[in-house]
Amino acid sequence: MTISEAVFGDKPTIVDWLHPLWGEALCDPANWKAPSTHGVPGVYFIGPDGTLYTDAHSEDDRRKALFMHEPIVSDNPVRDKDTIIKRINEYAKVFRDPNKGVQIGQDPVYYDVDTEDITGGNGRSGAALECGIPGYMHARTKYASDEARIQHAMASQPKKNNGIFGTGMSKEDVKAGVKTLVKAKGSYKMSEVMKECDRKGIEHDLVNSDILWVKNEVKKDLELDGTVECEDTIKSYNDNLYRGHIEKYPDIPWFDEVWKKSQEDDAIVVYINLDNKSIANAYRALIKAQKKSRDMGGVPIHFVVNFDVEKAERGTATIQAQRDAFFSQIIHTYEQEHLDVFVHQIPGVDHRTIFPWNYKDARHVALSQDRVNETDTSVVYLKNRIYN
Repeated sequence: MTISEAVFGDKPTIVDWLHPLWGEALCDPANWKAPSTHGVPGVYFIGPDGTLYTDAHSEDDRRKALFMHEPIVSDNPVRDKDTIIKRINEYAKVFRDPNKGVQIGQDPVYYDVDTEDITGGNGRSGAALECGIPGYMHARTKYASDEARIQHAMASQPKKNNGIFGTGMSKEDVKAGVKTLVKAKGSYKMSEVMKECDRKGIEHDLVNSDILWVKNEVKKDLELDGTVECEDTIKSYNDNLYRGHIEKYPDIPWFDEVWKKSQEDDAIVVYINLDNKSIANAYRALIKAQKKSRDMGGVPIHFVVNFDVEKAERGTATIQAQRDAFFSQIIHTYEQEHLDVFVHQIPGVDHRTIFPWNYKDARHVALSQDRVNETDTSVVYLKNRIYN
């Protein structure tokens, strides 16, 4: 096989690849960065004779995998759709700019030999198509698994910098990439997914608020989708998920007696999330609920509580142990703080009865977080000391 055949494929002469925006220098693999695994195992670059190369080989060896191919625009799984369109338009402007253009020394586009598709580079490929450029420099790549393909697709994305192709991944892109990675694996544990969100967010220079957004969005989408198996035995229902979970089971008595009425503003339900949070996060909601109870003539306040999954997974406190301690410790402390400040206490009088959640007809529940033993209900009742 000649160099021309290896690099130029079914258009064996360089003339077939030239364009006013694409000169001879761009057709030479030596003028491109060598493909890189970016530290992802299971990624190989294929030379024209079938030899496999990794980062353990020299740059010249890895450049043997480079070849010209017609531009491909793929459904890039690790980029948000709006980002892809934006990148195509931005890069087309760069390509046409006589002061910029397509410069040498850039990364090739990775071409998956098994799927005959690209694993990134939609912006550049789309821009080439838009500009009428007949081809782009690709790297023949083989992946040991779908997971390796997705991990490499994310790792090879540009980081935030001032380079021509330096449009780093947005929070929407990181979200799309993590979700695709989870689907490639076929199942997940939420704690591992959250760690992956942290890793990918840090790798792509997202600020903390954007990483938190990614984690919340990925968690919400995976829970609502339900097509990928969750391996967790204990599940958490955050602010975005608990309503949907409750409404999956409309036939349980608590749904009609409390939840349905609260949606019609005839009852008061306060959601308290203790998963990696403290009761302090619910103080404002509790104060507002107490005022509403008074305004409604003294109706009870009903709690819906989500407990800490990490404590259960670490073995420091099971979900049931946390449930048992909720009123006897957490709410007891909250009440005492308020009684000490706002109430003149009389010996022998139980002043805790002033709190609407201690009314006899209050019905408190915990979300059914045990995916093994609590499969036929959305909630389980919480015992509130001697009150209800």
